[in-house]
Amino acid sequence: MISSKLIRPLLVFAGAALTIVALACAPSEGSDDAERTYADPNPFLYDDPREAFDYMEERLINADSLYTGVIVDADSIFPVQLVAEVWGGQNNQLKITAEGNMADFLAPATLLLVSDGERMTGGRSSEIGFDTTTAPALREAFAIGLSRMGLLHNLTRLYTGNPPDHADGGIDDWVQVHSFEWLEPEVVARKLTRPMHFTIRINGEDTAEATLYLRRETGLPMRRVQTTRLAGGSMTIEERYTGWAEKEAPEGTFDVEAAAFD
Repeated sequence: MISSKLIRPLLVFAGAALTIVALACAPSEGSDDAERTYADPNPFLYDDPREAFDYMEERLINADSLYTGVIVDADSIFPVQLVAEVWGGQNNQLKITAEGNMADFLAPATLLLVSDGERMTGGRSSEIGFDTTTAPALREAFAIGLSRMGLLHNLTRLYTGNPPDHADGGIDDWVQVHSFEWLEPEVVARKLTRPMHFTIRINGEDTAEATLYLRRETGLPMRRVQTTRLAGGSMTIEERYTGWAEKEAPEGTFDVEAAAFD
């Protein structure tokens, strides 16, 4: 009999082996099925990691309904521990909530952003926040910010009382990603992922390196590990994404009046 201690490693190995078979059977770029393959979320079907990344980002931008939970853990000179939830809807509807500790001696933080598509409010309190007309590119700024820089960047913006970066437009030119490469498949939370590594460039300057772990079944990230270069050193950020779903938000999710700070 095979020892129970060996069963899980064997299953993982079998999953990786099946993935290699799928890669071998995937249609070539010039085949009739190439266009259909590009629309498949499975990251193991893409030779070019940039194509898989672009398709993932396009889905985050254009999804009519979107949900994920996020666990953020950063060390080094800027310690952060946060648990967040994100809901996205149509026409610039967006809700982000987060609880945990930010820097400033691990000060407790409650962060919020809610937009009904016409009005948005957020920040960390009624004194340190905003209440204004919804920015025209809010959903795009959120989605591109998440895929290219991670959620923490815009959570930090909320902590300082500001909406997501470049929510008025221009984020695609402001933050760019390049030098993509696939890494070896890896199991994350018992799911097979295909990690991709890339460099993050902000305002023309390379500022960080990131590895994004895309789940085989969905092509959406399960984990992100990023090292950002700062003036006083560096910061390592890990984000774990849980429960991705393209599902309609519960009634009242985007109610600005109900969510506004007292």
